[in-house]
Amino acid sequence: MTQVDQKMGLKDWIKEFAGLHEHARLGVLSLPERQQYLHAREELATALLTAQRLELKGGQMARQSLRVQRTMQIDLALDDAEKIRAMTLDLSIGGFAAMIGLNPAVGTAAKATFKMPKGDVPLETTGHVVNVREHNSIFRVSFAFEEMNNEVRERMSFLVFDTVLETFKA
Repeated sequence: MTQVDQKMGLKDWIKEFAGLHEHARLGVLSLPERQQYLHAREELATALLTAQRLELKGGQMARQSLRVQRTMQIDLALDDAEKIRAMTLDLSIGGFAAMIGLNPAVGTAAKATFKMPKGDVPLETTGHVVNVREHNSIFRVSFAFEEMNNEVRERMSFLVFDTVLETFKA
């Protein structure tokens, strides 16, 4: 798989990437194929960030910054308080945003449990509030994830790129 050029149109490149993505999910990529997949994932993320007119922060990979619109059920516990159920608005490997009926302070700790598609095991992670904006008595709250182990980071990455690929199917 190479950069999109005149020999391979975008549609074919996406189809090839989708095949690599599925093989990566199944864990059947050889080391060279895994490197090719990671390179292609970065290339796609860079192209999408460029289209969204977003810039990378110093030293950050494009796939870490790529934010996709994704509505998912999530259970949140803020500062170990009673859990609240919400829906995500968007998602990235680095965090997410949700509309909630609370106005938490920036820096508030959060435990998040994402209900995964297709009945997969819920994804659990921790983070903290990085931004709050009020909208008609409810709040758009942005969260940044804390350090994630490799398994959780990889599951989140698959979720983000599954969402990207779904947009190309539409």
